[in-house]
Amino acid sequence: MDAQDQQRTTTRRGMLWYGGPCGQRQAGCSHLAPDENKPPAAVLLQLIRMLQQVVQDTLPDVAELVMPPLRAAGSVDVQAPGTPLTPAAAASGVLMPGGQPRPPYTLREGVGMRRLVRCRVQAGVQLLLVQAASEVYAQHYHHMAPNAMVLLADALQQVSQHARRVNTDIALRKQLAAQQAADRVAEDRCLPDPPLLRQE
Repeated sequence: MDAQDQQRTTTRRGMLWYGGPCGQRQAGCSHLAPDENKPPAAVLLQLIRMLQQVVQDTLPDVAELVMPPLRAAGSVDVQAPGTPLTPAAAASGVLMPGGQPRPPYTLREGVGMRRLVRCRVQAGVQLLLVQAASEVYAQHYHHMAPNAMVLLADALQQVSQHARRVNTDIALRKQLAAQQAADRVAEDRCLPDPPLLRQE
């Protein structure tokens, strides 16, 4: 091997080691030493905090599925916050500006359908977050600081406690089942009963 070939080989090895001529190492490169493949504790802590925030932001709001949206102030059908949807309220249409009838609240279309879809998506995201938390712990628990473990456990506890509150609310479950049945929501789009059993 002449000097030029040796220099090219050295350059290629350097690019594999550093990830390119810029000198930035690649975290997942197999040429790195085993310790360098492990993220530092500070990075793990930041990752877990982000995961915890996403858990809080994606807690499914099942209760809003049985509550009609608030109307404009002064309208005859203003619904007080926290008031459950009644069959009469769901069946009665109201007038929109211009005298056009407003369609009743339903989980098959409009606001109700968007709420149902959002709730189903959030429930799915929660399951993915639980899986991600499990993988983070399984792969990096040797390098996790105690406060990071506490935050990770808190995130999982939030998912479980929220699901348990929803699943043990018998009145809410009855209202949701009645609402989905009355609106004839397709079976593949309905929330099960209990709604968040897998999350719990």
